[in-house]
Amino acid sequence: FGSCPQQRQPVDMPFQRPLPGETLSQRKEQGAKRNGVLKAVTTPSGNTYTGSWKNDLFDGQGIMKYKDGTQYEGSWVQGKREGYGVLTQTTGKTAAKLYEGEWLAGKKHGQGTYFYPNGECYQGEWADGVRSGWGRMQYADQSVYEGEWAGDKREGKGLYVMADGDRYEGLWHDDQKHGAGKLYYISKKSIYKGIWQKGSAKCGEFIEILEEGEVSKFPKLGLVDPQAVLKEAADAVT
Repeated sequence: FGSCPQQRQPVDMPFQRPLPGETLSQRKEQGAKRNGVLKAVTTPSGNTYTGSWKNDLFDGQGIMKYKDGTQYEGSWVQGKREGYGVLTQTTGKTAAKLYEGEWLAGKKHGQGTYFYPNGECYQGEWADGVRSGWGRMQYADQSVYEGEWAGDKREGKGLYVMADGDRYEGLWHDDQKHGAGKLYYISKKSIYKGIWQKGSAKCGEFIEILEEGEVSKFPKLGLVDPQAVLKEAADAVT
């Protein structure tokens, strides 16, 4: 009898055995994708990403430094900003915060604060990248609006406090006073209650604020049917 042939030594494969239903080429492609936490990687667009990867996409915690000087640090899901993150802008040696808050599918979404270059600041709710929901806007002239937003504009109920202390409380549409509202003149100790249309007061009445805390209405203008005028103005803005 001849001698038994020697058993072949196992050969190290350059890739793992394909899973059921998976082709060999698919397994090779999967093995070539970036996964896990990696050091700085330059993207084809010239930006630099440091952080977690999954299936060749930014996924998890990471930092993206963009060519224009902005930087995003926070959570990623399938290559897009999602979850909590902070966006900053670096000019020279100075870094300024632009946005801090929640993201969804690469856009500001949820609760967040945006810092404008001119010193203005918005804190509140976002949807699909724009101000939407309830929020507070601090303007450059120190006036403040707090209330409802839609489509990046003041929309619905809101309070606007002017720099001199006077304030408007009422309805808004398309970023303008529109509908029923009250305008408080602090220095004059009076209130104008009426109807606005596209930012302009259409009709209403003044109420004087007395020292004792009581109120008295100013003399009426003598309209033939003041209630009809008010109803007509209200119908015009609805």
